[in-house]
Order: sequence, then C-alpha cells, then structure tokens
Amino acid sequence: MFVPKGNARPDSTRDGNRRLNGVNDLALIVPVRGFSSGKSRLAERLSGEQRARLARALAEVVVDPRHGVSIFVVCDDPDVADWAIGRGAEPVLVEARGLNESLTAARPAIESRSAAERFAIVHADLPLAHDLGVVIGTRAENAAPDAIVIASDGRNDGTNVLLLQRRVFTDWRFSYGPGSCAAHIEQATSRGLRVEMLESDDLGLDLDTAPDLDDPRVRTFLDSVLPGWSTP
Repeated sequence: MFVPKGNARPDSTRDGNRRLNGVNDLALIVPVRGFSSGKSRLAERLSGEQRARLARALAEVVVDPRHGVSIFVVCDDPDVADWAIGRGAEPVLVEARGLNESLTAARPAIESRSAAERFAIVHADLPLAHDLGVVIGTRAENAAPDAIVIASDGRNDGTNVLLLQRRVFTDWRFSYGPGSCAAHIEQATSRGLRVEMLESDDLGLDLDTAPDLDDPRVRTFLDSVLPGWSTP
C-alpha cells in the first residue's frame, strides 16, 4: 500500500524524493491559472470576486502538503508561484499560454528537479480530492508497467488525472481540451501502452461549468468557501 512521504522509509533520493518499496516516489503536477482570471465559465452564476475565491479554494484542496507527495505547480503568474511556495509546493513559472503549451514548456524543469518515476498531472478544480495522494499513490504502485492511468470527469470527456511513467512523460503529447480523455487514450494505444481507468467519484467531480455548481456533493464546500452565495 502507498505510504505518504511523511511516513515513508528514511532512505531518500536527490531533490528530497523519498523511496517507497525500492522505487522513486510519485510527483504531482498541477497547472494553476491566476486566481483572478480563473473559472470564467462560471460567470453567469458567480461574480469575479467569488470566482477568484473559489479558484483559490479549489486549488488548495489539490495543492496540499498533507497529500505526502512532491507537488509542482505550473503557472505563469508570480502571485500563484508565491502561493505555491506557501503551500509547500515547487512552482514552475512558464511564459507559455494554454494548458498543453504550459505543460510542455514546464516539462524540462520538472524532469531536472525531480527523481520521481511517476508523474500525475492533476487538474486544480477537484473539490473532493482530499485523499488525492493516497488514491493516486496506491494506484501508481499497482498499475501495470506499460500502462497509463486516467481519471476522467463525470462526462468521460476530460482528463482530471493523468498518471504517466517517467519514460512516457518525457515525450508525451498533452491533448487537454474537449475530448481529451479519448485523445489521451488514442495516443497511449498508438504507442502500444495499456490504459487503466481510475474510477473515482471524488476525482471525477470538477467544478468547471455552471451546472457543476448544482451537484449536491459540493454544496457544503461551496457554502464554506462562498458564505451566502445563492443559485437562481
């Protein structure tokens, strides 16, 4: 079973990566936009100030030192970089715009700073991902050596979590956007890799569009982040 870094065995590798069961541990990669410009698709339901508060609160669920794994935050905003440091993460500032371009630009820096053998790209808007480190870490240790692992969104359209072996990550073509789950599966198949789906209600729920705000599973979270907010 995966053990978070705080309870890991005392032997370690370079750059602070701990070793678990004889292999280098997992690193999370979380792209985070500037909070003031995030969640634009919720504009019909939330004010700009509410969207900024929500974006930050969502990111804090995912970028949490209690997950017990190394976390890289990919961003183009110095304020987000400072926030990431305060959350115990390592920021990777890029000048690229767009999710796919930003991840591609950040890859060399991440590979040079981390000895992890597995990288999980995780969206920053998963309000129920409180056990993220354990869930992904356990699946990483049990995944087939020639497999990628995907946790899709509730519509089986997006890729909320993408777990890649280091050798696959190094030249992976990121295909985020509409239909990203199918695009990533197609790429894996074309490369002779297996695809394992991580079925998780918690990781499958993202707050991306206005209807997502009506999901009863996030009511408590929204009320705590945005006291007094109302729906039409």
